[in-house]
Amino acid sequence: MPVDRFFLNADFVEGEPLFLIDEEFHHLCKVTRHQSGEEIQLVNGKNQIARAHIEKIEKRRAVLQVEQVETISVRGPRIILGQIIPKWNRLDTIIEKGTELGVHEFWLIPSLHAKKETFSPHQTERLKHICIAAMKQCGRLDLPSLHFHENLQHLPPTSGCVFFGDTRENAPLLWTALQKKSSPIETILFFIGPEGGFLPEEITILEKDWRAQPVALSKNILRTDTASITAMSLVQHFLLAPDTD
Repeated sequence: MPVDRFFLNADFVEGEPLFLIDEEFHHLCKVTRHQSGEEIQLVNGKNQIARAHIEKIEKRRAVLQVEQVETISVRGPRIILGQIIPKWNRLDTIIEKGTELGVHEFWLIPSLHAKKETFSPHQTERLKHICIAAMKQCGRLDLPSLHFHENLQHLPPTSGCVFFGDTRENAPLLWTALQKKSSPIETILFFIGPEGGFLPEEITILEKDWRAQPVALSKNILRTDTASITAMSLVQHFLLAPDTD
């Protein structure tokens, strides 16, 4: 873990000043207890990492000077997690661990029979902060995006490999399904259902409208957060295999 890494939503340019404020400023002063004259790392969630010098620490901000900037492009398929919205404590875990496991987009979707889910600005900001903290902790440089959708019938069109977690006995293993994909994979979209699994009409939408392939993640029935973590772990393990490039 990069101990002295801080998030700043700005484009980094060598030689230009930047200002660290709010939570990141508090972390700099009160948690890591940095002093003027020291160096830190900055990330912006846009594949940039910068080495910065702390010029001075003021009452509510730190003045930084950017000394070196590196842009690192991200390779590999785009990973989208289509998550039927669970309870809040489970959603926190899904967002945190999904970020660590390389998810690029989180699609948060209410169940068809659930009352319409709305996220307050405070709740949305909280989820973004979880993404940022997990991004810094795991060392990745790109920040996942959060998307809130009305239901499974109102989602943006996406090409690529589409799967959904299935508890039926005849569902093939996810690893087996991935191995059968012959052409290069550009996008992997994985849908995870709520506690109790997808409704029959949701399965119909996934199979007919999305042409999603049902896959098994375990011989046991998994909680929705466990299922998300398992699916993303298997996807990452598959993508790391030498013969999947």
